[in-house]
Amino acid sequence: MECSRLARCCASFWLVTLQPSCSGQDDEAVWGLGELRRFALATEVRGSQTVKPGCDGGKMAVATPVGADRSRFAVFGQRRVEIGDGARVQRTRWQPTTLTYSVGSLGPVNVGPGASVGSIYALGAEPVVLGNNARVDGYVRATSVEAPTESLIQYGILPWAHQAGCDVFSWTVAFPGSETSGWRSIEEDNLPSNLRPGAYEALTLRSGARTRIETGSYYFKSLDVQRGSELVIDNMLGPVYVWVREAMFVEGSLADYWLISNIMFGYAGQAPARLASAFRGLLVAPRAEVTLAATALPHSGAFFAQSVVVEAGAVIEHRPFVADPKLVADLPCAGCASAAREATLECCSQSQDSTLRVQSEHAECLTACQRDIGSLPACEGRCAVFGASAQAYPRDAARACVEKAAETYAKCQLSRGFRPNTCAELGFPPPGTLVCEPSN
Repeated sequence: MECSRLARCCASFWLVTLQPSCSGQDDEAVWGLGELRRFALATEVRGSQTVKPGCDGGKMAVATPVGADRSRFAVFGQRRVEIGDGARVQRTRWQPTTLTYSVGSLGPVNVGPGASVGSIYALGAEPVVLGNNARVDGYVRATSVEAPTESLIQYGILPWAHQAGCDVFSWTVAFPGSETSGWRSIEEDNLPSNLRPGAYEALTLRSGARTRIETGSYYFKSLDVQRGSELVIDNMLGPVYVWVREAMFVEGSLADYWLISNIMFGYAGQAPARLASAFRGLLVAPRAEVTLAATALPHSGAFFAQSVVVEAGAVIEHRPFVADPKLVADLPCAGCASAAREATLECCSQSQDSTLRVQSEHAECLTACQRDIGSLPACEGRCAVFGASAQAYPRDAARACVEKAAETYAKCQLSRGFRPNTCAELGFPPPGTLVCEPSN
């Protein structure tokens, strides 16, 4: 699309109104979207709220402090960020130690009592507010900070030396241009087990429902993952992009295969979005307030929104989005199955040694008893505890070895960066379970 037509049709960018230009833009497509970068003052970006779709798609954008890589931020809010009491924003073990799992905003940042975060970037005029016993594991870049003596800022406060500027990254989302054509419908009562990339009216997963999406781009008018349902994301072969135009609800389970974060959700709606179950992936919601609830498992990913509220007790494990990760040479299933079989053999060997010991103790008891009293029935009663153990031990040991094999198989997948049940989800048979034969 030529520049003049773009200016007429799509002059309103998601997040910030800027005049399009055909030159002077750096292409930093670290999210794989062909993002265009431009400079703007933080006050300009924060104050402009003109947002609407344009032409056959729309413009989405995020703004971060000049020179601060997007992968640095676990949470960034255009207007504000609220970290609730006792909430934690932290690193995952998959994350390089050079990343600071930072929190940032063009407006105020409030960190509640007992909460902990990485570094804080606050580009607004308002002070950063820390509650009692709040902890900042990095530094704070802000105009000013209000913090009681009980709070901790690991590396101090770095005030802005000049008016804060932003890098604004924008890209086009190719939503279908017509309200009627280009969108396919999904029957809730006939939900496919595998949903191919494409544009759909709505995806609603009711309690008990389950479907799988895969590498590629998905477009929905609305997405509703209800409590008790599961959306499985097969990200093995490359990034998965999910674009939601109007409404987004996530209360059910999101499950990815590969723990490298190459899953992105883009939400263009204005209604607040509350993530009531553990979210996995990058979420960009320039027009909406996003709330992350306290969940049994941590939220895992990064969150860029108009405002971000992390509720009391919630935990965010920062996983920056990687559009083009280095794919592993092969799946871990064969190697992990081999490791599980070896663990089973070792377990069986140990159990057989233990079984021989118990059986020997039973025989020794009978021999000593018969020598003392000479009555085999009486001796069998006296040595019954050893006899019962000799009979039960092989069965119990075999059960323990089966459990050991399953545990080894799961831990092996996890150690290679995959969800523990990835191989089973992809249809690979479990490692053959070896029956521990008792020794004679």
